Amino acid sequence: MVNEIIKKRKSIRKYDPSGIVTDEQIKMMLEAAMLAPSAVNSRPWEFIVVRNREKLDAITVFHPYTQMLKTATAAIIMTANPIGLKGTKIE
Repeated sequence: MVNEIIKKRKSIRKYDPSGIVTDEQIKMMLEAAMLAPSAVNSRPWEFIVVRNREKLDAITVFHPYTQMLKTATAAIIMTANPIGLKGTKIE
């Protein structure tokens, strides 16, 4: 069953700019993402939810693979921290 779901997946790159992503939908996506396994359950990730139009547009300027954000109304950015370094400042 999982294989069938994976095979039917699509990559969407244009969104309806009048669409609204609810807080509940964002929460559901974040909860699903946090269920992913990690080494010794370290969960070395952080999520940033962006809904501000100016910030979404700014991301497309410095990251070439984010052009789909031009029509998106929200984005979830995942950052990864090496295991054991969560909360550590590296200069």
